[in-house]
Amino acid sequence: MNTETVLNLPLTELIRSATNRKTFTPQAMQEISDSIREKGVLQPIVVRPIESIEDEPTRAAAMAAGAKYEIVMGERRYRGSKLAGKTDIKAVVRAMNDHDALMVQVIENAQREDPQPIEEAEQYNGLLTSGKATIEELAAKIGKTRTFIYQRISLLRLPDKAKTALRAGKLALPVALLIARIPNPAVAEYATSRILKGDCHGNPFSNHEAHRIILQECMTQLKDAPFDAKDKTLVPQAGVCASCPKRTGNEKELFADVGRADVCTDPICFRMKRDATRSRLLDKAKADGKRVLSPGESAKLYPYQHGQLEYNAPYIELSKPCTFAPKKTWAQVIAKLPKDERPEIVVALDKSGEIHELIGRKEAGEAARTLNLAQPSETRGDLSPSAIAQRKQMRDSREKHERTIRAVDLVITAVLEKQSKAKDEGKMFSRLLLMLATKSAHFDTARRVAKRFGFTTPKKDGDVRAFYNKKAKEAATHPLAFALVSLLWENSLFVDNGLPSAITEACKIYGIDLKKIEAAAKEKPEIAEVQESPEPPVKVVNRLTQKPRQLVPAKK
Repeated sequence: MNTETVLNLPLTELIRSATNRKTFTPQAMQEISDSIREKGVLQPIVVRPIESIEDEPTRAAAMAAGAKYEIVMGERRYRGSKLAGKTDIKAVVRAMNDHDALMVQVIENAQREDPQPIEEAEQYNGLLTSGKATIEELAAKIGKTRTFIYQRISLLRLPDKAKTALRAGKLALPVALLIARIPNPAVAEYATSRILKGDCHGNPFSNHEAHRIILQECMTQLKDAPFDAKDKTLVPQAGVCASCPKRTGNEKELFADVGRADVCTDPICFRMKRDATRSRLLDKAKADGKRVLSPGESAKLYPYQHGQLEYNAPYIELSKPCTFAPKKTWAQVIAKLPKDERPEIVVALDKSGEIHELIGRKEAGEAARTLNLAQPSETRGDLSPSAIAQRKQMRDSREKHERTIRAVDLVITAVLEKQSKAKDEGKMFSRLLLMLATKSAHFDTARRVAKRFGFTTPKKDGDVRAFYNKKAKEAATHPLAFALVSLLWENSLFVDNGLPSAITEACKIYGIDLKKIEAAAKEKPEIAEVQESPEPPVKVVNRLTQKPRQLVPAKK
Protein backbone atom coordinates (compact mmCIF):
# COMPACT_ATOMS: atom_id res chain seq x y z
CA MET A 1 0.00 0.00 0.00
CA ASN A 2 1.37 3.36 -1.01
CA THR A 3 2.12 5.89 1.76
CA GLU A 4 1.25 9.54 1.27
CA THR A 5 2.55 12.80 2.78
CA VAL A 6 1.17 16.32 2.16
CA LEU A 7 3.91 18.97 1.98
CA ASN A 8 4.45 22.51 0.72
CA LEU A 9 7.20 21.95 -1.83
CA PRO A 10 9.36 24.63 -3.53
CA LEU A 11 8.62 24.81 -7.25
CA THR A 12 12.34 24.54 -7.92
CA GLU A 13 12.37 20.99 -6.51
CA LEU A 14 9.74 19.78 -8.96
CA ILE A 15 10.24 18.42 -12.49
CA ARG A 16 7.57 17.75 -15.09
CA SER A 17 6.76 14.20 -16.13
CA ALA A 18 7.56 13.17 -19.69
CA THR A 19 4.30 11.20 -19.83
CA ASN A 20 2.01 13.89 -18.45
CA ARG A 21 -0.11 16.46 -20.25
CA LYS A 22 1.88 18.94 -22.38
CA THR A 23 -0.62 20.98 -24.39
CA PHE A 24 -2.38 23.95 -22.78
CA THR A 25 -4.03 26.98 -24.35
CA PRO A 26 -2.73 30.41 -23.26
CA GLN A 27 -6.25 31.49 -22.31
CA ALA A 28 -6.74 28.48 -20.00
CA MET A 29 -3.35 29.02 -18.35
CA GLN A 30 -4.13 32.68 -17.74
CA GLU A 31 -7.44 31.79 -16.11
CA ILE A 32 -5.89 29.26 -13.70
CA SER A 33 -3.03 31.67 -12.95
CA ASP A 34 -5.49 34.40 -11.97
CA SER A 35 -7.42 31.92 -9.80
CA ILE A 36 -4.26 30.77 -7.99
CA ARG A 37 -3.10 34.34 -7.47
CA GLU A 38 -6.45 35.15 -5.83
CA LYS A 39 -7.36 31.94 -3.98
CA GLY A 40 -4.23 29.76 -4.06
CA VAL A 41 -4.11 26.08 -5.06
CA LEU A 42 -7.31 24.50 -3.72
CA GLN A 43 -6.38 20.87 -4.49
CA PRO A 44 -2.85 19.58 -3.94
CA ILE A 45 -0.92 18.17 -6.85
CA VAL A 46 0.43 14.59 -6.74
CA VAL A 47 4.17 13.99 -6.99
CA ARG A 48 6.56 11.09 -6.48
CA PRO A 49 10.15 11.06 -5.24
CA ILE A 50 12.83 11.01 -7.91
CA GLU A 51 14.07 7.71 -6.44
CA SER A 52 10.75 6.09 -7.54
CA ILE A 53 11.56 6.62 -11.21
CA GLU A 54 12.58 3.23 -12.66
CA ASP A 55 13.84 4.48 -15.99
CA GLU A 56 17.53 5.12 -15.37
CA PRO A 57 18.13 7.92 -17.96
CA THR A 58 15.01 9.80 -16.80
CA ARG A 59 16.01 9.53 -13.14
CA ALA A 60 19.59 10.64 -13.84
CA ALA A 61 18.40 13.66 -15.86
CA ALA A 62 16.01 14.74 -13.06
CA MET A 63 18.70 14.48 -10.40
CA ALA A 64 21.14 16.41 -12.55
CA ALA A 65 18.55 19.21 -12.80
CA GLY A 66 18.40 19.41 -9.00
CA ALA A 67 14.83 18.11 -8.76
CA LYS A 68 13.63 15.98 -5.86
CA TYR A 69 10.09 15.15 -7.08
CA GLU A 70 8.38 14.37 -10.38
CA ILE A 71 4.86 15.69 -11.00
CA VAL A 72 2.39 12.84 -11.53
CA MET A 73 -0.88 14.87 -11.52
CA GLY A 74 -1.35 18.64 -11.50
CA GLU A 75 0.70 19.91 -14.45
CA ARG A 76 -1.73 22.82 -15.03
CA ARG A 77 -1.69 23.84 -11.35
CA TYR A 78 2.11 23.72 -11.36
CA ARG A 79 2.35 25.94 -14.44
CA GLY A 80 -0.36 28.27 -13.12
CA SER A 81 1.54 28.73 -9.86
CA LYS A 82 4.70 29.69 -11.72
CA LEU A 83 2.76 32.23 -13.80
CA ALA A 84 1.17 33.64 -10.62
CA GLY A 85 4.64 34.18 -9.11
CA LYS A 86 4.29 31.57 -6.39
CA THR A 87 7.40 29.91 -4.99
CA ASP A 88 5.86 26.76 -3.51
CA ILE A 89 2.83 24.52 -3.94
CA LYS A 90 0.89 22.07 -1.78
CA ALA A 91 1.58 18.51 -2.95
CA VAL A 92 0.77 14.93 -2.03
CA VAL A 93 3.98 12.90 -2.06
CA ARG A 94 3.32 9.29 -3.03
CA ALA A 95 5.84 6.57 -3.87
CA MET A 96 4.89 5.09 -7.26
CA ASN A 97 6.73 3.07 -9.86
CA ASP A 98 6.61 4.03 -13.55
CA HIS A 99 3.62 1.82 -14.34
CA ASP A 100 1.52 3.10 -11.42
CA ALA A 101 2.38 6.72 -12.18
CA LEU A 102 1.40 6.34 -15.82
CA MET A 103 -1.85 4.55 -14.93
CA VAL A 104 -2.80 7.40 -12.58
CA GLN A 105 -2.11 9.92 -15.36
CA VAL A 106 -4.17 7.93 -17.84
CA ILE A 107 -7.14 7.69 -15.48
CA GLU A 108 -6.98 11.41 -14.68
CA ASN A 109 -6.71 12.25 -18.36
CA ALA A 110 -9.75 10.09 -19.21
CA GLN A 111 -11.84 11.97 -16.62
CA ARG A 112 -11.17 15.36 -18.18
CA GLU A 113 -13.63 16.85 -20.67
CA ASP A 114 -11.07 17.89 -23.26
CA PRO A 115 -8.10 15.51 -23.22
CA GLN A 116 -5.52 16.04 -25.95
CA PRO A 117 -5.81 13.01 -28.30
CA ILE A 118 -2.09 12.68 -29.07
CA GLU A 119 -1.20 12.76 -25.38
CA GLU A 120 -3.87 10.15 -24.69
CA ALA A 121 -2.38 7.97 -27.41
CA GLU A 122 1.12 8.31 -25.95
CA GLN A 123 -0.08 7.33 -22.48
CA TYR A 124 -2.09 4.32 -23.70
CA ASN A 125 0.78 3.14 -25.84
CA GLY A 126 3.25 3.51 -22.95
CA LEU A 127 1.14 1.36 -20.68
CA LEU A 128 0.56 -1.37 -23.27
CA THR A 129 4.17 -1.54 -24.49
CA SER A 130 5.45 -1.79 -20.89
CA GLY A 131 3.90 -5.23 -20.74
CA LYS A 132 2.40 -4.55 -17.32
CA ALA A 133 -1.14 -3.96 -18.56
CA THR A 134 -3.34 -5.56 -21.21
CA ILE A 135 -5.77 -3.65 -23.36
CA GLU A 136 -8.67 -5.29 -21.52
CA GLU A 137 -7.31 -4.08 -18.14
CA LEU A 138 -6.70 -0.59 -19.52
CA ALA A 139 -10.21 -0.42 -21.01
CA ALA A 140 -11.73 -1.44 -17.68
CA LYS A 141 -9.66 1.10 -15.72
CA ILE A 142 -10.59 4.13 -17.87
CA GLY A 143 -14.10 3.00 -18.87
CA LYS A 144 -13.39 2.94 -22.63
CA THR A 145 -13.80 0.29 -25.33
CA ARG A 146 -10.99 -1.63 -26.99
CA THR A 147 -11.84 0.07 -30.30
CA PHE A 148 -11.49 3.50 -28.70
CA ILE A 149 -8.03 2.64 -27.36
CA TYR A 150 -6.86 1.12 -30.67
CA GLN A 151 -8.02 4.18 -32.57
CA ARG A 152 -6.32 6.58 -30.13
CA ILE A 153 -3.02 4.69 -30.39
CA SER A 154 -3.27 4.81 -34.19
CA LEU A 155 -2.88 8.61 -33.95
CA LEU A 156 0.80 8.04 -33.21
CA ARG A 157 1.20 6.92 -36.83
CA LEU A 158 0.03 10.29 -38.15
CA PRO A 159 2.49 12.34 -40.23
CA ASP A 160 4.03 15.24 -38.30
CA LYS A 161 2.01 17.68 -40.38
CA ALA A 162 -1.22 15.98 -39.32
CA LYS A 163 -0.19 15.89 -35.63
CA THR A 164 0.59 19.60 -35.68
CA ALA A 165 -2.73 20.38 -37.38
CA LEU A 166 -4.61 18.23 -34.85
CA ARG A 167 -3.01 19.98 -31.89
CA ALA A 168 -3.72 23.38 -33.44
CA GLY A 169 -7.38 22.51 -34.09
CA LYS A 170 -6.97 22.70 -37.89
CA LEU A 171 -7.64 18.99 -38.33
CA ALA A 172 -10.75 17.46 -36.77
CA LEU A 173 -10.21 14.38 -34.64
CA PRO A 174 -12.53 12.11 -36.76
CA VAL A 175 -10.58 13.06 -39.89
CA ALA A 176 -7.25 12.54 -38.11
CA LEU A 177 -8.41 9.05 -37.11
CA LEU A 178 -9.16 8.32 -40.77
CA ILE A 179 -5.67 9.38 -41.85
CA ALA A 180 -4.06 7.52 -38.96
CA ARG A 181 -5.42 4.21 -40.26
CA ILE A 182 -3.52 4.53 -43.55
CA PRO A 183 -0.55 2.16 -43.14
CA ASN A 184 1.66 3.55 -45.91
CA PRO A 185 3.43 6.77 -44.77
CA ALA A 186 3.56 8.21 -48.30
CA VAL A 187 -0.20 7.71 -48.76
CA ALA A 188 -0.86 9.20 -45.31
CA GLU A 189 1.21 12.27 -46.26
CA TYR A 190 -0.80 12.61 -49.48
CA ALA A 191 -4.13 12.30 -47.63
CA THR A 192 -3.04 14.91 -45.05
CA SER A 193 -2.02 17.44 -47.72
CA ARG A 194 -5.15 16.74 -49.77
CA ILE A 195 -7.50 17.28 -46.83
CA LEU A 196 -5.71 20.27 -45.29
CA LYS A 197 -5.69 21.99 -48.69
CA GLY A 198 -9.49 21.88 -48.82
CA ASP A 199 -11.69 22.29 -51.87
CA CYS A 200 -11.03 24.47 -54.92
CA HIS A 201 -12.12 27.54 -52.93
CA GLY A 202 -9.83 26.78 -50.01
CA ASN A 203 -12.69 25.75 -47.72
CA PRO A 204 -11.92 22.82 -45.38
CA PHE A 205 -13.56 19.50 -46.13
CA SER A 206 -16.31 18.24 -43.85
CA ASN A 207 -15.80 14.96 -42.01
CA HIS A 208 -18.08 13.23 -44.53
CA GLU A 209 -16.14 14.60 -47.52
CA ALA A 210 -12.78 13.69 -45.97
CA HIS A 211 -14.09 10.18 -45.29
CA ARG A 212 -15.17 9.87 -48.94
CA ILE A 213 -11.78 11.09 -50.23
CA ILE A 214 -9.87 8.57 -48.12
CA LEU A 215 -12.15 5.67 -49.06
CA GLN A 216 -12.03 6.50 -52.78
CA GLU A 217 -8.41 7.62 -53.18
CA CYS A 218 -6.55 5.74 -50.45
CA MET A 219 -8.41 2.41 -50.25
CA THR A 220 -9.36 -0.23 -52.83
CA GLN A 221 -11.77 -3.13 -52.71
CA LEU A 222 -9.91 -6.38 -53.24
CA LYS A 223 -12.84 -7.93 -55.09
CA ASP A 224 -12.02 -5.52 -57.96
CA ALA A 225 -8.32 -6.43 -57.94
CA PRO A 226 -6.96 -7.38 -61.39
CA PHE A 227 -4.61 -9.88 -59.76
CA ASP A 228 -4.78 -13.09 -57.76
CA ALA A 229 -4.92 -12.02 -54.10
CA LYS A 230 -3.70 -15.47 -53.05
CA ASP A 231 -0.55 -15.43 -55.21
CA LYS A 232 2.50 -15.43 -52.90
CA THR A 233 4.98 -14.95 -55.75
CA LEU A 234 3.39 -11.84 -57.27
CA VAL A 235 5.14 -9.43 -54.86
CA PRO A 236 6.98 -11.73 -52.43
CA GLN A 237 7.66 -9.06 -49.79
CA ALA A 238 3.95 -8.18 -49.63
CA GLY A 239 2.67 -11.71 -49.13
CA VAL A 240 -0.97 -12.70 -49.70
CA CYS A 241 -3.80 -10.26 -49.17
CA ALA A 242 -5.92 -12.55 -47.01
CA SER A 243 -3.56 -12.38 -44.03
CA CYS A 244 -2.18 -8.88 -44.66
CA PRO A 245 -2.59 -6.49 -41.70
CA LYS A 246 -3.41 -3.74 -44.21
CA ARG A 247 -6.66 -5.52 -45.05
CA THR A 248 -9.58 -4.03 -43.11
CA GLY A 249 -10.93 -7.45 -42.13
CA ASN A 250 -7.71 -8.17 -40.27
CA GLU A 251 -7.94 -4.95 -38.20
CA LYS A 252 -11.63 -4.97 -37.27
CA GLU A 253 -11.13 -2.85 -34.16
CA LEU A 254 -9.49 -0.12 -36.21
CA PHE A 255 -11.74 -0.21 -39.29
CA ALA A 256 -15.11 -0.80 -37.64
CA ASP A 257 -16.74 2.07 -39.58
CA VAL A 258 -15.58 0.99 -43.06
CA GLY A 259 -18.24 -1.70 -43.19
CA ARG A 260 -16.31 -3.99 -45.56
CA ALA A 261 -13.71 -6.57 -44.60
CA ASP A 262 -12.11 -7.04 -48.03
CA VAL A 263 -10.62 -3.56 -48.49
CA CYS A 264 -6.92 -2.84 -49.06
CA THR A 265 -5.71 0.25 -47.19
CA ASP A 266 -2.36 0.46 -49.01
CA PRO A 267 -2.92 1.62 -52.61
CA ILE A 268 0.84 1.62 -53.32
CA CYS A 269 1.10 -2.10 -52.51
CA PHE A 270 -2.08 -2.67 -54.52
CA ARG A 271 -0.54 -0.92 -57.55
CA MET A 272 2.67 -2.94 -57.18
CA LYS A 273 0.67 -6.17 -57.45
CA ARG A 274 -1.38 -4.80 -60.31
CA ASP A 275 1.76 -3.76 -62.22
CA ALA A 276 3.39 -7.13 -61.60
CA THR A 277 0.29 -8.86 -62.97
CA ARG A 278 0.28 -6.55 -65.99
CA SER A 279 3.92 -7.37 -66.75
CA ARG A 280 3.12 -11.07 -66.60
CA LEU A 281 0.16 -10.69 -68.95
CA LEU A 282 2.14 -8.63 -71.46
CA ASP A 283 4.94 -11.18 -71.47
CA LYS A 284 2.42 -13.96 -72.02
CA ALA A 285 0.75 -11.97 -74.84
CA LYS A 286 4.08 -11.63 -76.64
CA ALA A 287 4.80 -15.31 -76.13
CA ASP A 288 1.39 -16.16 -77.67
CA GLY A 289 2.22 -14.13 -80.78
CA LYS A 290 0.03 -11.15 -79.99
CA ARG A 291 1.29 -7.72 -81.01
CA VAL A 292 1.73 -5.32 -78.06
CA LEU A 293 1.21 -1.71 -79.07
CA SER A 294 3.68 0.97 -78.05
CA PRO A 295 2.69 3.52 -75.37
CA GLY A 296 2.16 6.14 -78.09
CA GLU A 297 -0.12 3.85 -80.11
CA SER A 298 -2.07 2.91 -77.00
CA ALA A 299 -2.49 6.56 -76.00
CA LYS A 300 -4.12 7.32 -79.37
CA LEU A 301 -6.59 4.47 -78.93
CA TYR A 302 -7.34 5.29 -75.26
CA PRO A 303 -7.03 9.07 -74.85
CA TYR A 304 -9.39 9.30 -71.86
CA GLN A 305 -9.02 8.41 -68.18
CA HIS A 306 -12.09 6.18 -68.08
CA GLY A 307 -10.55 3.59 -70.39
CA GLN A 308 -12.99 4.11 -73.25
CA LEU A 309 -11.78 3.15 -76.73
CA GLU A 310 -11.61 6.09 -79.16
CA TYR A 311 -14.85 6.29 -81.15
CA ASN A 312 -13.18 6.27 -84.57
CA ALA A 313 -10.53 3.70 -83.64
CA PRO A 314 -9.87 1.03 -86.30
CA TYR A 315 -10.18 -1.68 -83.63
CA ILE A 316 -12.85 -3.29 -81.50
CA GLU A 317 -12.39 -4.91 -78.07
CA LEU A 318 -12.57 -8.68 -77.86
CA SER A 319 -14.31 -8.50 -74.48
CA LYS A 320 -17.27 -6.52 -75.89
CA PRO A 321 -20.48 -8.23 -77.09
CA CYS A 322 -20.49 -9.10 -80.77
CA THR A 323 -22.90 -6.84 -82.64
CA PHE A 324 -24.17 -9.71 -84.77
CA ALA A 325 -24.40 -12.20 -81.89
CA PRO A 326 -25.17 -10.09 -78.77
CA LYS A 327 -25.09 -13.06 -76.39
CA LYS A 328 -21.44 -13.75 -77.26
CA THR A 329 -18.28 -11.65 -77.13
CA TRP A 330 -16.06 -11.06 -80.11
CA ALA A 331 -13.51 -13.37 -78.50
CA GLN A 332 -16.07 -16.20 -78.44
CA VAL A 333 -17.06 -15.50 -82.05
CA ILE A 334 -13.57 -15.54 -83.59
CA ALA A 335 -12.74 -18.67 -81.55
CA LYS A 336 -15.07 -20.55 -83.94
CA LEU A 337 -12.76 -19.80 -86.84
CA PRO A 338 -9.84 -22.08 -87.68
CA LYS A 339 -6.67 -20.86 -85.99
CA ASP A 340 -5.01 -19.91 -89.26
CA GLU A 341 -8.06 -17.80 -90.25
CA ARG A 342 -8.42 -15.85 -87.01
CA PRO A 343 -7.63 -12.11 -87.14
CA GLU A 344 -4.48 -10.77 -85.49
CA ILE A 345 -4.92 -9.84 -81.83
CA VAL A 346 -3.21 -6.67 -80.60
CA VAL A 347 -2.78 -5.61 -76.97
CA ALA A 348 -3.04 -2.01 -75.71
CA LEU A 349 -2.85 -0.29 -72.32
CA ASP A 350 -5.23 2.52 -71.35
CA LYS A 351 -4.29 5.47 -69.14
CA SER A 352 -5.10 3.58 -65.94
CA GLY A 353 -2.88 0.67 -66.98
CA GLU A 354 -5.66 -1.76 -67.83
CA ILE A 355 -4.92 -4.27 -70.62
CA HIS A 356 -7.23 -4.49 -73.64
CA GLU A 357 -7.15 -7.11 -76.40
CA LEU A 358 -8.31 -5.81 -79.80
CA ILE A 359 -8.91 -6.90 -83.39
CA GLY A 360 -9.27 -4.70 -86.46
CA ARG A 361 -12.77 -3.58 -87.45
CA LYS A 362 -12.26 -4.75 -91.02
CA GLU A 363 -11.07 -8.18 -89.85
CA ALA A 364 -14.01 -8.42 -87.43
CA GLY A 365 -16.42 -7.79 -90.29
CA GLU A 366 -14.75 -10.45 -92.42
CA ALA A 367 -15.01 -12.92 -89.53
CA ALA A 368 -18.74 -12.17 -89.12
CA ARG A 369 -19.34 -12.73 -92.85
CA THR A 370 -17.29 -15.94 -92.85
CA LEU A 371 -19.40 -17.32 -90.00
CA ASN A 372 -22.63 -16.17 -91.76
CA LEU A 373 -23.48 -13.83 -88.91
CA ALA A 374 -23.80 -10.73 -91.06
CA GLN A 375 -24.39 -9.51 -94.61
CA PRO A 376 -21.69 -7.57 -96.50
CA SER A 377 -23.67 -4.32 -96.19
CA GLU A 378 -23.79 -4.70 -92.41
CA THR A 379 -20.03 -4.99 -91.97
CA ARG A 380 -19.01 -1.75 -93.58
CA GLY A 381 -17.73 1.18 -91.56
CA ASP A 382 -18.61 1.47 -87.90
CA LEU A 383 -19.46 -1.87 -86.28
CA SER A 384 -20.99 -0.43 -83.14
CA PRO A 385 -24.49 -1.75 -82.29
CA SER A 386 -26.09 1.68 -82.80
CA ALA A 387 -24.48 2.19 -86.22
CA ILE A 388 -25.45 -1.28 -87.43
CA ALA A 389 -29.00 -0.88 -86.12
CA GLN A 390 -29.29 2.43 -87.95
CA ARG A 391 -28.03 0.91 -91.20
CA LYS A 392 -30.43 -2.01 -90.80
CA GLN A 393 -33.35 0.36 -90.16
CA MET A 394 -32.47 2.40 -93.26
CA ARG A 395 -32.19 -0.78 -95.36
CA ASP A 396 -35.52 -2.11 -94.07
CA SER A 397 -37.19 1.24 -94.75
CA ARG A 398 -35.77 1.36 -98.27
CA GLU A 399 -36.84 -2.21 -99.01
CA LYS A 400 -40.34 -1.55 -97.68
CA HIS A 401 -40.63 1.57 -99.87
CA GLU A 402 -39.53 -0.40 -102.93
CA ARG A 403 -42.02 -3.18 -102.17
CA THR A 404 -44.81 -0.62 -101.81
CA ILE A 405 -43.94 1.04 -105.14
CA ARG A 406 -43.91 -2.33 -106.89
CA ALA A 407 -47.29 -3.18 -105.36
CA VAL A 408 -48.80 0.18 -106.46
CA ASP A 409 -47.52 -0.37 -110.01
CA LEU A 410 -49.07 -3.83 -110.10
CA VAL A 411 -52.40 -2.49 -108.80
CA ILE A 412 -52.46 0.25 -111.45
CA THR A 413 -51.78 -2.36 -114.15
CA ALA A 414 -54.65 -4.48 -112.84
CA VAL A 415 -57.01 -1.46 -112.63
CA LEU A 416 -56.29 -0.49 -116.22
CA GLU A 417 -56.85 -4.06 -117.33
CA LYS A 418 -60.17 -4.28 -115.46
CA GLN A 419 -61.21 -0.86 -116.75
CA SER A 420 -60.60 -1.91 -120.36
CA LYS A 421 -62.77 -5.02 -119.91
CA ALA A 422 -65.58 -3.45 -117.85
CA LYS A 423 -69.06 -3.44 -119.35
CA ASP A 424 -70.06 -0.19 -117.66
CA GLU A 425 -66.73 1.51 -118.17
CA GLY A 426 -67.91 5.02 -117.20
CA LYS A 427 -69.49 3.96 -113.88
CA MET A 428 -66.37 2.21 -112.57
CA PHE A 429 -64.20 5.09 -113.71
CA SER A 430 -66.48 7.60 -111.99
CA ARG A 431 -66.42 5.65 -108.70
CA LEU A 432 -62.62 5.45 -108.79
CA LEU A 433 -62.35 9.14 -109.56
CA LEU A 434 -64.66 9.99 -106.66
CA MET A 435 -62.63 7.85 -104.25
CA LEU A 436 -59.37 9.49 -105.32
CA ALA A 437 -60.88 12.96 -105.00
CA THR A 438 -62.18 12.39 -101.48
CA LYS A 439 -58.93 10.73 -100.34
CA SER A 440 -56.81 13.66 -101.53
CA ALA A 441 -59.08 16.42 -100.22
CA HIS A 442 -57.63 18.51 -97.40
CA PHE A 443 -59.84 19.95 -94.66
CA ASP A 444 -60.24 23.34 -96.38
CA THR A 445 -61.36 21.56 -99.54
CA ALA A 446 -63.86 19.49 -97.56
CA ARG A 447 -65.18 22.63 -95.87
CA ARG A 448 -65.70 24.45 -99.18
CA VAL A 449 -67.38 21.46 -100.83
CA ALA A 450 -69.56 20.80 -97.77
CA LYS A 451 -70.70 24.42 -97.82
CA ARG A 452 -71.68 24.13 -101.47
CA PHE A 453 -73.73 21.01 -100.71
CA GLY A 454 -75.63 22.57 -97.81
CA PHE A 455 -73.40 22.48 -94.71
CA THR A 456 -73.83 26.11 -93.51
CA THR A 457 -73.15 26.02 -89.78
CA PRO A 458 -69.78 24.31 -89.18
CA LYS A 459 -69.10 23.81 -85.47
CA LYS A 460 -66.30 21.27 -85.32
CA ASP A 461 -63.75 19.94 -87.76
CA GLY A 462 -65.15 16.46 -87.34
CA ASP A 463 -68.63 17.68 -88.24
CA VAL A 464 -67.37 19.13 -91.49
CA ARG A 465 -65.46 15.98 -92.47
CA ALA A 466 -68.42 13.73 -91.50
CA PHE A 467 -70.83 15.80 -93.62
CA TYR A 468 -68.38 15.77 -96.55
CA ASN A 469 -67.98 11.97 -96.42
CA LYS A 470 -71.74 11.52 -96.14
CA LYS A 471 -72.34 13.62 -99.25
CA ALA A 472 -69.62 11.68 -101.08
CA LYS A 473 -71.43 8.40 -100.37
CA GLU A 474 -74.77 9.90 -101.44
CA ALA A 475 -73.11 11.01 -104.68
CA ALA A 476 -72.18 7.44 -105.60
CA THR A 477 -75.03 7.36 -108.15
CA HIS A 478 -73.68 10.50 -109.84
CA PRO A 479 -70.06 10.65 -108.66
CA LEU A 480 -68.47 12.74 -111.38
CA ALA A 481 -69.98 16.06 -110.24
CA PHE A 482 -68.89 15.62 -106.60
CA ALA A 483 -65.43 14.46 -107.66
CA LEU A 484 -65.12 17.36 -110.07
CA VAL A 485 -66.02 19.93 -107.40
CA SER A 486 -63.57 18.37 -104.90
CA LEU A 487 -60.68 18.27 -107.36
CA LEU A 488 -61.26 21.82 -108.57
CA TRP A 489 -61.28 23.13 -105.00
CA GLU A 490 -58.26 20.98 -104.05
CA ASN A 491 -56.25 22.56 -106.86
CA SER A 492 -57.53 26.08 -106.22
CA LEU A 493 -56.74 26.64 -102.53
CA PHE A 494 -53.68 28.51 -101.24
CA VAL A 495 -53.25 30.48 -104.47
CA ASP A 496 -52.44 34.19 -104.12
CA ASN A 497 -51.57 35.31 -107.68
CA GLY A 498 -54.73 35.14 -109.78
CA LEU A 499 -56.79 32.14 -110.78
CA PRO A 500 -55.11 28.76 -110.52
CA SER A 501 -54.16 26.87 -113.64
CA ALA A 502 -56.72 24.13 -112.89
CA ILE A 503 -59.56 26.67 -113.21
CA THR A 504 -58.23 28.25 -116.37
CA GLU A 505 -57.74 24.85 -117.99
CA ALA A 506 -61.28 23.81 -117.00
CA CYS A 507 -62.66 26.95 -118.64
CA LYS A 508 -60.84 26.09 -121.87
CA ILE A 509 -62.10 22.51 -121.84
CA TYR A 510 -65.72 23.50 -121.26
CA GLY A 511 -65.66 26.70 -123.38
CA ILE A 512 -66.45 29.01 -120.47
CA ASP A 513 -65.92 32.77 -120.91
CA LEU A 514 -63.36 33.44 -118.19
CA LYS A 515 -63.58 37.25 -118.51
CA LYS A 516 -67.30 37.21 -117.65
CA ILE A 517 -66.54 35.03 -114.63
CA GLU A 518 -63.86 37.42 -113.42
CA ALA A 519 -66.19 40.42 -113.95
CA ALA A 520 -68.99 38.73 -112.01
CA ALA A 521 -66.57 37.93 -109.21
CA LYS A 522 -65.83 41.66 -108.79
CA GLU A 523 -69.48 42.44 -108.00
CA LYS A 524 -70.66 42.08 -104.41
CA PRO A 525 -73.19 39.28 -103.96
CA GLU A 526 -76.76 40.23 -103.11
CA ILE A 527 -77.96 39.50 -99.56
CA ALA A 528 -80.25 36.51 -99.71
CA GLU A 529 -83.65 36.72 -98.12
CA VAL A 530 -83.77 35.10 -94.72
CA GLN A 531 -86.79 32.96 -94.05
CA GLU A 532 -88.52 33.53 -90.73
CA SER A 533 -87.90 30.84 -88.22
CA PRO A 534 -90.95 29.00 -86.91
CA GLU A 535 -89.34 29.14 -83.48
CA PRO A 536 -90.16 32.11 -81.18
CA PRO A 537 -87.74 35.03 -81.34
CA VAL A 538 -84.78 34.90 -78.97
CA LYS A 539 -84.76 37.47 -76.18
CA VAL A 540 -81.49 39.19 -75.40
CA VAL A 541 -80.53 42.18 -73.28
CA ASN A 542 -79.25 45.42 -74.81
CA ARG A 543 -75.87 46.05 -73.19
CA LEU A 544 -76.33 49.84 -73.25
CA THR A 545 -79.93 50.20 -72.02
CA GLN A 546 -80.11 46.92 -70.05
CA LYS A 547 -83.60 46.51 -71.59
CA PRO A 548 -84.73 43.32 -73.25
CA ARG A 549 -85.17 43.34 -77.00
CA GLN A 550 -86.18 40.77 -79.59
CA LEU A 551 -84.16 39.56 -82.56
CA VAL A 552 -86.45 39.75 -85.61
CA PRO A 553 -85.32 38.29 -88.97
CA ALA A 554 -84.46 41.03 -91.44
CA LYS A 555 -86.79 41.62 -94.34
CA LYS A 556 -85.67 42.51 -97.79
